[in-house]
Amino acid sequence: MPFHRFPRLPLLPGRPNLRRLAVAVAGVLALTNCMEPTGERGVPRPGGVTIASRLPQASQYQSAVLAVEKIRVTLTTFPDSLQRVDTVAVRTYPFDVNQSTITLSVPLFLSQPSETLYVHLDYLTSTGITLFTALTQTVVTAGGGSDTQNDYGVNYVGPGANAAFMTIAPRDTTILGGTTLHFVPTAYDSSQAELPEVYVSWSTSDTSVHINALGQLTAPNNRTVTVTVFANTPNGRFDRTTVTIVPAGSAAINGRVIDAATGAAVANATLSFKDAAGNPVTTATTAADGSFTTVPLAGGIYTADVAATGYLGTTVFDATPQSGGTTLPTIPMVVTSGKGGGVFGAIRDARTNAGLGGATVEVRAGVDNTTGSIVQSTTTDTAGAFALDPPPGTYTLVAHLAGYSDGRTAFGNVGGIGSLDLSLSPVGASETRIVLQWPATPLDLDAHLTGPFPDSTSKRFHVYFANPGNLADDPFAALDIDNTIGDGPETITLSRQATGIYRFSVHDYDFRDSIPSSSLASSGARVDLYINGSLSQQFFVPNQPGTLWTVFELNGSVVTPKNTMSYESNSDAVTAPGVNAGWIADQASLWRDIRKHPKR
Repeated sequence: MPFHRFPRLPLLPGRPNLRRLAVAVAGVLALTNCMEPTGERGVPRPGGVTIASRLPQASQYQSAVLAVEKIRVTLTTFPDSLQRVDTVAVRTYPFDVNQSTITLSVPLFLSQPSETLYVHLDYLTSTGITLFTALTQTVVTAGGGSDTQNDYGVNYVGPGANAAFMTIAPRDTTILGGTTLHFVPTAYDSSQAELPEVYVSWSTSDTSVHINALGQLTAPNNRTVTVTVFANTPNGRFDRTTVTIVPAGSAAINGRVIDAATGAAVANATLSFKDAAGNPVTTATTAADGSFTTVPLAGGIYTADVAATGYLGTTVFDATPQSGGTTLPTIPMVVTSGKGGGVFGAIRDARTNAGLGGATVEVRAGVDNTTGSIVQSTTTDTAGAFALDPPPGTYTLVAHLAGYSDGRTAFGNVGGIGSLDLSLSPVGASETRIVLQWPATPLDLDAHLTGPFPDSTSKRFHVYFANPGNLADDPFAALDIDNTIGDGPETITLSRQATGIYRFSVHDYDFRDSIPSSSLASSGARVDLYINGSLSQQFFVPNQPGTLWTVFELNGSVVTPKNTMSYESNSDAVTAPGVNAGWIADQASLWRDIRKHPKR
């Protein structure tokens, strides 16, 4: 596996001329004299020695990549009675690490017929940094060779040799197939001080998952696998972590679990996800704020059983991972001691907010359950009102009416739930409709649609409360309802699409000047997108701080979920990609008094 030197901040690139070492590198040093032996007393005598040397051959270094490019050979005498040590020879030779042996000739003169010498070997980088050292001794006879061939090991003395322990990051990560993850090692000495650099050998528990000398792991496509990543230093320090690889196109599922009666977060709730065949896939646990996020899941339809101590269990249906991540509807749970208080409300027209009489209202157990057994049903009166009284628990309310697309919402039936209104979108064969719905708080969430004018490639429109638009003329988009008292809806209808990107966003008008703010995140807001009369997608506000929720982009029939949160205090600054800055500034000037003259 790769073996590389890792400096700290910044990380240096690998040397282009590093080469792969063999499992056992043998250095054969033939120490000979270029002079012919004279045999005369006191005249220097030639001698020779052969030495076999091995770099570390433990399994983790079998395919190590080191910047060993030179070997320095130093021959010295043994200390005499005065502790003097004489250097007999010093030579440096290039080292071709593609070879397993190297033959070196060193001019050597012996002062005695036979001498015992120290042999020092230093394995060097091209810049002279010593990575490994070795020391042995041998007896050299004039006119001959050494009396034995000595095998000896080497010691690592390069960067990080004093490491007491090491860690690698990131830890226990999940990545998509085809992507690259860069692991970074950090070494510490015995006083826990961080070392500036360290050499590390990388490997994985699955040889088909490649990690290179720089610690860069490339995930294979179309596989779901969890592998262990190992990092080792030459002096035996190591660390390991895991990485889970999921097929490209996978996405995480996130959401929030709350108490149906109080709206408070439910912490430590467990969500057990299963695939369409009922096989367990993964689990997630809610944090202190009730939020959860799964590992990325491959495309498909999942269900999740939700359990929490002190609460009635429930099930989430039709959880489908989408690009950018999928936010589920807020999951309301009912305490085990809870008593049903009944649920009542009204079914309304999403464009006019008028009550819809004669609508069928059905209740099914669980969240987003549209096909399961009906627990109760009723029909709305002439004002669109309804009342139901299922047992305590978590349910999906579904409404049907001829001429309208079906609508649905989740609720927990517990005493004091209050009104539960639901808006239905009229069926329109060529229309696109976006319906924003939310409970009673905050009072004022605003729908914003920005997009291209049909007759311009550079100018973009911005439909919202201060510029309600027009369905019969440019921009062929209009705000049907501006709701300022809570419970929604706010609806924008698009009668004709131009070529280009449309973007829909939700702005928290009430808390627009608050940083930080969790008002929008905890609102339970939902956006229903209808294309050609049918419900195309639903979006639920992420549990993240912010005052601006960028929901999705639309280009023809292609819907790109965004689901990002940010901060924006100015309503007319909610824009879209590709905006002509100068033109937007002109448009903004038309509404420069908005903040001075609030809409209510």
